[in-house]
Amino acid sequence: MTQPTRARRRSTPVRCVLGASGTLGGSGDIKFTGGTLQFSSSNTGDYSTRIKHSTSAIVLDTNNRDVSFTSAIDFTNNAGLTKKGAGTLTLGGMNVYDGVTTINAGTLCFGSFLPLLGNGNITFTGGTLQFTDGCLQNNIAGRIKKQHQRGRIGHLRLWCHS
Repeated sequence: MTQPTRARRRSTPVRCVLGASGTLGGSGDIKFTGGTLQFSSSNTGDYSTRIKHSTSAIVLDTNNRDVSFTSAIDFTNNAGLTKKGAGTLTLGGMNVYDGVTTINAGTLCFGSFLPLLGNGNITFTGGTLQFTDGCLQNNIAGRIKKQHQRGRIGHLRLWCHS
């Protein structure tokens, strides 16, 4: 009797490209368990209220677009947030997701007031962290970690509009 052979599956990152408005429908949770959500010229929608119960990093690629999330990213997300791609991702609300906030490229901007930036360190491998409205209300200096990756260096740009 021979043993059944097991197929080896190679795990590759999944990229969901939002090709058109309404691609993800109008309701229901979006749960990250791996992969990247990439915005496009025809879809820069605000999915902030729908991102819940993620067990891997919320990876958002703005793909040279400006994307705004007006609501907080939910506390049920426990593996952090990664900003990829050129362009700007603006987060509104008091973001209380858990885990590391990583900026790989582009700008991660906090607009209306300083959110909590999740409950972990802030790591730069490229890109810019920017606060634009309301002065810093929380001391984040001890949470900022800078990593060099392929010659890219991140920037911390802070300014306050009253």
